[in-house]
Formats: sequence, C-alpha cells, structure tokens
Amino acid sequence: MIEQESTFSEIGKALPYSAPTYFFDGLPEKTLLVAKMRLEHRRKNKRLVRFVTLFASAAAVLVLVMVAPSTKRLDNRRSENVEAVLKDLSNDELTNMTVVYGSDMMEEEWSQEKTY
Repeated sequence: MIEQESTFSEIGKALPYSAPTYFFDGLPEKTLLVAKMRLEHRRKNKRLVRFVTLFASAAAVLVLVMVAPSTKRLDNRRSENVEAVLKDLSNDELTNMTVVYGSDMMEEEWSQEKTY
C-alpha cells in the first residue's frame, strides 16, 4: 500500500494521458450528424414497416374477396342438399324429426331468452 501512495504522489495533478488539440473540434457538429443519421434510419424503418403492413393487409383482403364467393356457393349447395334429403323423407320420418326437434331443451331455452 505504501508503494501505491508514493506512485500517486509522483503523478500529482497532471493527467497521465493527453488528447490531441483537434480532438474536441467539431464535436457538437459530429454529434448532431450522428443524431440525424439515427433519426433518418428510424424513419426508413417506419416506412418499411408501414409498407409491409399495407402489403399484408391488401393481400389479406384479396384472399378474402377470392374465398368469400366460394363459401357462398358451398352454403347454397348445402341448402340444396338438405332440401333434397327432406323431400326424400316419408311422412313418418318427418313427423319423428318434428317431435325430436320439438323436445329439444336447448332450443326451448334459446327461444325463451329471445322473447322478452
């Protein structure tokens, strides 16, 4: 410990290193330039994110527009199939279906909730 104290006392108040005289010249300008570059980089990233988001949204809408008509056609086919099946049923089968659907407890609860 004594050796370290003597080393510090030899140094005194002088700095053990030195900087070139031009080191701090233009420091504010350089700092502002770096800040502008960072800001521009962020703006470019925001533009890129907006473009990608817009492109993805447009693609999603296009897919929905293309898929929606095909699902509508499927619904029409299903209703046509149900009507064809109902036409093929006998009167006894239709009566049995009416009794089964009429005794459905869930249907009764739903219809009671909807009528106020």
